[in-house]
Amino acid sequence: MLRPQLTGLLVLALSRAAPAQPSTPEPEPAPPAPSEPEPAPSAPEPPPAPPVAGPPAPPAPPAPPATPPSDASSTGEVIEVQSRWPDADLFTVAHTTRATTTHHVPRDARAAVLGDVLDGVPGLAVQRTGPGQGAPIIRGFIGSAVLLVVDGMRVNNSIFRPAPNQYTSLVDPYAISRIEVTRGPGSALFGPDATGGVINVVTPLPRFEGDTWKRQATAVAAAATADRSLVGRVSAAAGKHGSGLSIGTTLQHHGDVRAGGGEVQAPSAYDSLAADATGHLEHGRHATTAWLQLATQPSLPRTDEMIAGFGQDEPAAAVFRYQPSRRSFAHVRHLIRRPVGALEGIQLHAAWQRIEDDRRIRDTGSTEETLESNHDDSFGLAARAVGPLLGGELTFGADYWLDRVASSRESRDLETGATMPISGRFADGSAMHQLGAFGEARRSVGPVALRAALRAGFARIDIAKADRELGATIHSLSWAGELGAEVPLGRDVYLVSNLGRAFRPPNIQDLSGLGPRPGNRYQVPAADLGDERSLGVDVGIRTRGPRLEAELFGFGMINDDRIEVVPTSEVTPDGRDIVTSANTAEARLLGVEAALRARPHEDVELLASATWTHGNQRTVAGGDEPADRIPPAGGRVEARWRALPRLRLDAAARGALAQRRLSERDRTDPRIDPDGTPAFFTLHAAAVLALGDFELAARADNLLDRSYREHGSGTQAPGFDASLLVRWTSGER
Repeated sequence: MLRPQLTGLLVLALSRAAPAQPSTPEPEPAPPAPSEPEPAPSAPEPPPAPPVAGPPAPPAPPAPPATPPSDASSTGEVIEVQSRWPDADLFTVAHTTRATTTHHVPRDARAAVLGDVLDGVPGLAVQRTGPGQGAPIIRGFIGSAVLLVVDGMRVNNSIFRPAPNQYTSLVDPYAISRIEVTRGPGSALFGPDATGGVINVVTPLPRFEGDTWKRQATAVAAAATADRSLVGRVSAAAGKHGSGLSIGTTLQHHGDVRAGGGEVQAPSAYDSLAADATGHLEHGRHATTAWLQLATQPSLPRTDEMIAGFGQDEPAAAVFRYQPSRRSFAHVRHLIRRPVGALEGIQLHAAWQRIEDDRRIRDTGSTEETLESNHDDSFGLAARAVGPLLGGELTFGADYWLDRVASSRESRDLETGATMPISGRFADGSAMHQLGAFGEARRSVGPVALRAALRAGFARIDIAKADRELGATIHSLSWAGELGAEVPLGRDVYLVSNLGRAFRPPNIQDLSGLGPRPGNRYQVPAADLGDERSLGVDVGIRTRGPRLEAELFGFGMINDDRIEVVPTSEVTPDGRDIVTSANTAEARLLGVEAALRARPHEDVELLASATWTHGNQRTVAGGDEPADRIPPAGGRVEARWRALPRLRLDAAARGALAQRRLSERDRTDPRIDPDGTPAFFTLHAAAVLALGDFELAARADNLLDRSYREHGSGTQAPGFDASLLVRWTSGER
């Protein structure tokens, strides 16, 4: 059960505060105002540090604030003029008393997957089972315990594993404007699965100013040596005030990765394709936006399964590929400003997503190959509204999600060609319903900002009988809440605290998962599971000034009735340990998150961030041990210098201490050295040059060619990597 007491660490955490305006998660439609689009930058500006949003405006908002700078400087693709409509946006209302980070993606950023963009964001670690994958870890939580949303709608679905998975890589890193992270329990506002935190990916909107049609085109080309990769993206946008359309596509080819010291890790090559289209229309008090997104990795290898890991004499599999791993997404949002009575605004959302997780697997030494077809269709509806309440502001709403799963599997004899149907990875025809309602109130009492939030959630999980012996129906009723305060301590210095409770109901993967797992394991369905819950407290100090922006956070968390895969003491005929899901674990975590942004000179910017997490968990036998997959203490420092008006030079160092505190599961995971993950330290350098419509970014990563592995990852990190990115932008701005 959740313990009634938590000890929050009060420390000095350092993280970049937002720019002068409170950060809004995405540019929203603004009423007509005399405003000129932002001109093209004449030189490569230092990209913003990963910030934690600064103090918000007073809870009862006055007239819409002045238009802040366009996000076009981050993406180079679309002119966007921001102004906060009273739009009931959840990230806007959450940041007052929360540990939140807004990371604007630099124009010159090079990334293969979303995990590469998240790497280095304060408070986050990234686990990479293999190339083309990257699972974010927030405060020791990973997989289905971290909620990923794109433009405010869920990516998490009913087949997300409570472990590293490849689904976060199905978001195109070259079609992102910014990323907003809320650390700690977030279910009160964002719904189920936010037990560890929330990551919201915001894509650019095609918004223009002026009454004449304008056009813009962008092309990006990049190449790197460590994996002999080639990347290309083309995008175009057109529009005028009140309407706009953008389209884009990204192609990537990555070869086998060369690790530090020269070792080539094969097979690790893969390709990826992404495409997106966004339309936006405003009229009077109404605005409608529609998104279409597609991302696919046609044949993504599970390299860790095809390379012998720690404690293995040979690889577990001769073949293990996702063929394909694919995400299709459609989303329509309608905003209404001052719709009725005292309401300031309403948001209405409808979304559909399909994630395909097809697999081709053959164990080492076997002549039988397994072909799987798995997909999850998610259908979502959400409504949110904002209005005044007792001198403050109230945001409230409701959401509903339906997931339907299709799953089949067949075995093929490679010698005879004969095929035979076998039990699918999930119970075919299973469904999961999730319904929630929430409210969040904010009010200032003198100089102190207070907020409280509450959500009630209901879930029904129907596990079809399918090819199993029995089906099942499980009901879940849970709640989440938050209490927080922000107290000014001095000029631009604030004490921030927040207490939150979150929940995650068991999903179809937890209840009906059947098939091989890493570490020579084989999962069988679980008979019954209850909700997983988390309780967390944050205490921090943040400050913002013209030369220094900083934040210090300490946190304490309890993860109760954690859904874990546990051994059954049985073994399959081919020698795999049989495991199943159970509510057995209770984890207790403490940590510190820090980040800093300083400008000692107008041409110099210094950045630093560090994270430390300590965790213990209850074992199945009732004992105590280190918690699973806890990243070691690590951090990053970076310096950016505008050497010339059109030239910026960067230098960075990142590293992590050794992680010797391992759980029993960690010690048997072939991705983790049973003696612990060694410390590492790497150096990086870059130069960014602006030449008219072109921008060139040359980088050198892992300058010392270090051989190292991020804790929990399935392969060694790339060795010395020289890369070049060229961006061309043309059109009316």
